[in-house]
Amino acid sequence: MDAAPPVPDELLVGYVRARDVPCPTCGYNLRDLATPTCPECGEGLVLRLGATTPRTALLVAGLAPILMSAGFCGILLLYLGFLAAFRGGPGLGPAEVVPLVLGLVALLPVARVWARRWHGLRRAPLVRRWGLLAMIWAWSIAPPLVFLSIVN
Repeated sequence: MDAAPPVPDELLVGYVRARDVPCPTCGYNLRDLATPTCPECGEGLVLRLGATTPRTALLVAGLAPILMSAGFCGILLLYLGFLAAFRGGPGLGPAEVVPLVLGLVALLPVARVWARRWHGLRRAPLVRRWGLLAMIWAWSIAPPLVFLSIVN
């Protein structure tokens, strides 16, 4: 009769028994772990199988336009503020400042949500992924386009 396969908790404890493995949450050394819980922070632990090269194309395809647009808004605000404060340049009217400030305020939370949820989006149907990317790109290009249309 064959022995029953070991349960995942036993595999985890056996794996870290003779190795210096840090807790993924607090960094505590899990050597000689007796239960699948970190003794330092109390976080439950699991043994997982992962890909050697993570697929990050979707993450980059969504974050790149958001961060480029937010960077455009932020750098332009700093530049225009510098001109107005130190060079006696043209004053900043609300019409010029509002789309840049709104761009920063609207884009940075979107970047955070995208970065936190991209793993789940990788499993979404292809049409949904492309649709979300199109919305991200449209959302990202809006603040610079509104600013440029006001300035010209």
